[in-house]
Amino acid sequence: MKHMGKWFSIAIWVVVIVVSSVFSYAFPLQARFENSIKNTLINALVLAVKHLPYTICIVLLNAIPVLCLASGIFATRMVMPVYFFFGFAMTARINCIFFNKIFDQFMNRKQLEGEDE
Repeated sequence: MKHMGKWFSIAIWVVVIVVSSVFSYAFPLQARFENSIKNTLINALVLAVKHLPYTICIVLLNAIPVLCLASGIFATRMVMPVYFFFGFAMTARINCIFFNKIFDQFMNRKQLEGEDE
C-alpha cells in the first residue's frame, strides 16, 4: 500500500506537467490560428512534444509564482513583490519570443509581414 501512494503521486505530477504543457501552447495557438478547440489541443500536444526544450522553459517560466509560493513564506515575501512588478511582463515577453520562433515555421512570408493574402 505504501508504494501505491508513491505511484499515485508520480501519476498526478505527470498529468500536471502534461496539462500545463498543452495549455501553455493552446492559448497562443488559438490566438494565432483558426482551428477547432479539439484540433487546437491536439496541435498543442504535438508542438509541446516536438519542441521539448522550449516547452520546458515555458512551463518553468509560467511556474515561477507557484514555485515561490511552495518554497515558503520568506521567498514569497521577498520575490513576489518584484515578480508582480516585472515578472509577469517579462514572462509574457520571453514566452512571446519562444512562440514566435515556434510559429514562424507555420507562417508564410506575407503573414509574417502583416500583409493580407
